This record gives sequence, structure tokens and C-alpha cells, in this order.
Amino acid sequence: MKLAIVLTNDWELFGDGSGDYFEVQHERLAEFLDLSGEYDAKISLFAEVLQQIHHRKYIESESAFLDIVNAWDDIVLRTIREGSDVQLHLHPQWINAKRENGKWSLNMNNTSIGLADSKDATLAISEGKSYLESLIKPIFPEYSCKVFRAGAYCIEPSSGIIPILKENDIIADSSVTKGLVNKDFFDYSNAESNFIPWHTKLTDIKAAGRQSEGVVELPIYSTIGVDSPIIRKFSPKLYYKLKYRANVGNDELQWIAEKERIKEIRYPRANRYYKANEKKHLGYYLKAILGISANQLDYDFLPASAFVKILDELYKKIEKSDYNKHSYIPIIASGHFKDIHNLNNLKKIFKLLNEKMSNRTEFWTISRAVDFILENKLGKTNEL
Repeated sequence: MKLAIVLTNDWELFGDGSGDYFEVQHERLAEFLDLSGEYDAKISLFAEVLQQIHHRKYIESESAFLDIVNAWDDIVLRTIREGSDVQLHLHPQWINAKRENGKWSLNMNNTSIGLADSKDATLAISEGKSYLESLIKPIFPEYSCKVFRAGAYCIEPSSGIIPILKENDIIADSSVTKGLVNKDFFDYSNAESNFIPWHTKLTDIKAAGRQSEGVVELPIYSTIGVDSPIIRKFSPKLYYKLKYRANVGNDELQWIAEKERIKEIRYPRANRYYKANEKKHLGYYLKAILGISANQLDYDFLPASAFVKILDELYKKIEKSDYNKHSYIPIIASGHFKDIHNLNNLKKIFKLLNEKMSNRTEFWTISRAVDFILENKLGKTNEL
């Protein structure tokens, strides 16, 4: 049995449309593709397509956009050509986006595809899928846009979205992280699993239904347990030792500190709508000291030593379970190139996996994972 590690990446500008495309998207992806061959690594881009569609609309009035849209198309094709994957990602605030005073004006009251107008959601998903397939299929006829991830993971209520995905032949989703909660948009605390995929109900992305009913849900792997953001901030070595039994090096902590410093310059905290609207009450502060939380397997957030330790512990648990009969178990990891300044953390993850888990892991695309799940009947269902 091996872990099939799927490195997904929400490939996009910042949530309000700000950010230099080449700096926060293109350069990091190019760096990954240059590196990937050395470790036979794959990336599965969840590409924000509405962003690209709206950049195209303004080419005549903003000539600089021509370089952006061409570079976007070119590197998407390179990603496919080099054996990685590109699938659909949408933030509904891009619907009807406009340019005002040289900046994007997005509808920040429309940040959830699950809460979006049904006609808008249908058109956005259809247009997004069509754009990717029109771009890629002429060169790679076997390509299929068949996996979706909701912007900011906001796919609830999912009863209106799952039928739209099915109507567009999108057979899988990867928006759910068990234990993750955003009280204004979603609650995944009761999701079916934190790593085993399931065939969803038509009305509920979190729950297992019949195989023919909904879509395949590939959850982003999460660890759920006691957490202390305060300790992570002021004593990170102790934090990662206590939480993951990982010995994190100074180089990893320096990388994280530099990442946060540069992100604050690129996307100041005051401009982040999810931070600006965050209500800080007594419970918020208590949870910052000690609480229960779900942490994603995020290669752009976790230091490399912790990331690999989590995979090692997960492998040992699966080995003792009934799932060890499967040749592979796909494990979904997340990341955001927009949040990082270089790939040094990911390079160290590759190095450590090669040293410690090379005979227990492989890198897969999310399309390959979906095909494997369907072919091998790996996934929870509520078949009668």
C-alpha cells in the first residue's frame, strides 16, 4: 500500500482581485514545473477561470492584460504537457467584475458559490469548464475538466451546486475539509471522512449517498485536535513538537516568517475581507489560547518536517486499518502559490519524502485519483 499524494493548488490572485499575476501566480508555478521532474512530482491546479475570463474582456482597454492572458494560457498548457493537471476553481465575486480606477471591483458580498444566484452559478461553472476544455482539448484531446473546488471552500449549501456540477459532467469535487468551519458559510465538522473519499448525496456534499447519486468528494486531508495559535506564534518549535511530534528546523521557521512578511506587503491584512469581517469575541481569544481545530495538510503553511511527519503517522494508521488492502490511498494536500515567496519549503518536503518515505508514497494528479477511486470502488457509499 502506498499513499498517492495529490498536491492541489488554488491558483489565483488575492480574494479582492489584487496582486501581480506574474509575481503571485506565474513565477511560482514555473518554478514548480522546473523542479517537478527531479522528484517526479505533480501539481493539480484548481485554476480560477473567471479571473482569466474577465482579464480577457479588458484587453482592449488595458494592453498589459494581453501579456497576462497569454501567459496564463501558455503555462496552463505547459502544466498539462508536463504531466500535471488543471481543474476548475471559481470565486463568485468575479461574476460581473469591473475595472475602476485601475483596480478590480469585485462583489465581496458574493463570495460563496453555494449562496450565489442559481443562474449565476450555472453560467459560471459552464463558462469555466468550457474555457479550460476549449484551451486544452485541441492540443490534448484526452483532457477532461471533471473536478471542481469552490472558492474559499464555500460550496454550502451544496444542494443547489451538486446538480449543476453533474449537468456539466463534473464528476468530482474537492472543497471539503473535515472539521473546518466558517460560521458564515460552511460547517464541515460532520463530513464523512478526513481522507477517504465518498460518493455524495445529491443534496449534501458532506454525506455519503449512492454511487449514482451525487459526485465523488475528495476531502483535503486534515488533522483534528487540540490547537494553540498562541503557542505557534510565540514558541513554534514547541508547538510543532507537541502537536505533531516533529522537530522543525530554524530554516523552516525562517521561511515561514519571511513568507508572512512578504504576504503582508503583497496583501495587507487590512485588505483581506475574510480578516476584516472576522468578529473577535471572547470565544475567539480563548480558542487562540487553546481549542479544538482542523488543520489542513497544507504544504504552503506547514513546515516541511511537520508535513512529512503527518504523512508518516497517517500511513501507520492506514496500515493497521481495513484500507490497507488497497494498493493506493489518495491523500489530498492543499496550497496557494499566491501566499509564498519561493518553493524552499516544498523542496524540503520533496527531499524528506525521498529520504524517509520513498517506498510508501507517490505523487498523483487529482484526475488520476478520481479515475482510481471509480475503477477500484474506493470510497464510502450508502448503497442499499
